[in-house]
Amino acid sequence: MKKTLILFSLWVCIAAFTAAAQPPVTIYAYSQATTPGMIPVDESGKPLDSRKERINYFIYAAFPDNYALKFDGIWIRGQGHRVQTHVVESTPVVITNNDIPAQPVKTVLVPATRRRVISIQPLSQSPITVRAAWFRDMTRRNELVVSYFYKGKKYFLPVRKFKVLPPVAAQ
Repeated sequence: MKKTLILFSLWVCIAAFTAAAQPPVTIYAYSQATTPGMIPVDESGKPLDSRKERINYFIYAAFPDNYALKFDGIWIRGQGHRVQTHVVESTPVVITNNDIPAQPVKTVLVPATRRRVISIQPLSQSPITVRAAWFRDMTRRNELVVSYFYKGKKYFLPVRKFKVLPPVAAQ
């Protein structure tokens, strides 16, 4: 009887812990610089000040199908952004660099998987703030922090560094 009671209480503790645990989410984060191609000009032929190198971000989250997650924000190098998410229909997710048309370079961003894959696209910067000291420390130490809701609780996933893709010419 004692063994049964101990085994039952152990089973209840394990079930409670796994039910409250953070879901297994894998974040794939890439950054890619785009260099200006033709420099835009205004009506008088004067070059516009858009020679800056721009950065494109490719952020994906992969997780099991049985989890219902809602991604609500990201912090890129400490700056908060609202996000727009899309379900990726098939994997692998591949990006093609056509800078050299005779030899396009394909890069696999997300490998083939049976897990659900969500594309997370940053929108405009927003003053999303979390005032906790641990969160400020997390955003200082990591280039990317992704936040999501699961079962009414908010979770944060840090990514130390973006994987940098080779730059491409703007189109």
